[in-house]
Amino acid sequence: MDELEQVRQFDRTYKQVEDYQFLMCRVVKYIFLPLGVGLMLFPLESDTRIFLLYVVAMQSIARNFHLKPYMKVTEDGKLVSIYEKLKYLPITNDSIFKVRKVYLTSFCIKLMIANIILQQIGAAIEGKWTVINLIHPLGVSILVYLLGLYDIKPKRTDK
Repeated sequence: MDELEQVRQFDRTYKQVEDYQFLMCRVVKYIFLPLGVGLMLFPLESDTRIFLLYVVAMQSIARNFHLKPYMKVTEDGKLVSIYEKLKYLPITNDSIFKVRKVYLTSFCIKLMIANIILQQIGAAIEGKWTVINLIHPLGVSILVYLLGLYDIKPKRTDK
């Protein structure tokens, strides 16, 4: 069994043990996700640019709660970094990062598709389609992805 499969096996086992934590994170994710994605129905115009901040914030919060159970584990009532928890196993931080990156990429691709579809629907309803209505959801999705990459990378204290 290679390192990536060992990390995935740990995730499956941990998900069964901490199913309540995964459930609560999923509930919070589905509170913020419809709000962030729903704001994509408003086409980006000069008077609605403030929505960009709200969209990125809400989608980033949803992304954070999507990944949180995979990044922090409970140990003696405290949250501990997954990198700290697995440092004594024959698994490198790079392997953990790669698996987390797959989770992040999957989430962000689905998010990008929803963003693009809703932005196009909103622009069609308003009758104001421009190329910005295609660039805007892509930019938001890429920004949420890049912020996620920053969140999942090992910190200096996780060595």
